[in-house]
Amino acid sequence: MRLNISYPKTVEYKSCTATIYLQKHACKERFEVRYYDLDGSMQRLSFPDDNTATKFADTVVKALSANRENFVTLRGPEAYNYQNAIELLAPTGLTLLQSVTQITDGLRMLNGIATIAEAVKYYLENRPQKSPDITVKEVVAQLLALKEKEGDVGQLYLRDPRLRLEKFAESFKCPISRVTPQGFETICWAWT
Repeated sequence: MRLNISYPKTVEYKSCTATIYLQKHACKERFEVRYYDLDGSMQRLSFPDDNTATKFADTVVKALSANRENFVTLRGPEAYNYQNAIELLAPTGLTLLQSVTQITDGLRMLNGIATIAEAVKYYLENRPQKSPDITVKEVVAQLLALKEKEGDVGQLYLRDPRLRLEKFAESFKCPISRVTPQGFETICWAWT
């Protein structure tokens, strides 16, 4: 018994749709279900009767709707901005989420004092690119020479720091970059 149904027939669920078309081939009727998959490609499947085609279409639109809840459609400026962001991030190897996390962490740490670019510029200007291989003894000598050059202190004042710092330099016969907080603490405890 044939129902009086007009084709094409649309099956909808939320914002997802599938369309059923009646196809006649060599005196046989076929029911073709067409829908767009999540990647945007059109899918077509044929069924021998309307009931089977309708059940399939109903299942497909519900499945698409469930999966689309996790997707966002971007249009216009948002789509353009997203595409450019992905292209800019490609050389860094960071995902969009990772980069946004780093930016927000940086801004939170700066607390409005400076922009991230200003903070990076300051860091690069004030931090040597390569640690100098200057020894602890040379650092002590430079510090004492600076204090003498300032001229605000006398020889009596310089005697105490000179004795302590020379003792410190004798304990660390290595580049200053190799002095660790733990090593420093160990030496200080040994002097007490």
